[in-house]
Parts: sequence; structure tokens; C-alpha cells
Amino acid sequence: MLVILIDIFISVRIRKQAVIQPIQLRRDLLNMKRQKTFQKQMFILMFTSICIFLITSLPLGIYKITTPRQADLLVDVYQVIIVWTAVEWFQTLFYAVSVSIN
Repeated sequence: MLVILIDIFISVRIRKQAVIQPIQLRRDLLNMKRQKTFQKQMFILMFTSICIFLITSLPLGIYKITTPRQADLLVDVYQVIIVWTAVEWFQTLFYAVSVSIN
């Protein structure tokens, strides 16, 4: 009796694995494909975020550090305001787009 029960248990287990394994393999492949797509999207998002940060912040910082002070203070202030306004407008636009995506 015990031998028959063990044989039935083994047969049921083998049949169960034969049915479940292809379904699980398909599900795993689908999950891997989703993960790969998600990782690609996250890489593109992070790379774009870093590029936009560098495009907006780095030139302004370099401009502030390297620009010699002009004798005419009004022209100097006007140039800084124009550059600062353009870069901050771009940063604000980027922030609005990134918040709407998330």
C-alpha cells in the first residue's frame, strides 16, 4: 500500500511539473521582457535628467566664475539676468515635464 501511494505521489508530481513548467517559463520570459523595457526607460530618463542638469547648470556656473567684471555694471547685470532667466526657464520646463511623467 505504501509503495502504491509513493508511486501515485511521484506520478502526480511529475505530471504537475510537466503542466506548470511551460506556463511558468512563459511568465518568466514575459517578466524578463518587462524588466528589460523598464530598465531601458529608467536609463533613458536618468541620462536625460543628467544631461539637462549639465546643460542648464554647468554653463551658468562657468559663466559666473569666468566672466570678467565689466566696468559698466548695468551691462554686466543685464547679461547675467538674460542668461539666468533663459537657463532657469529651461530648468523649470524640464522640472514640469519630469514631474508630469512621474
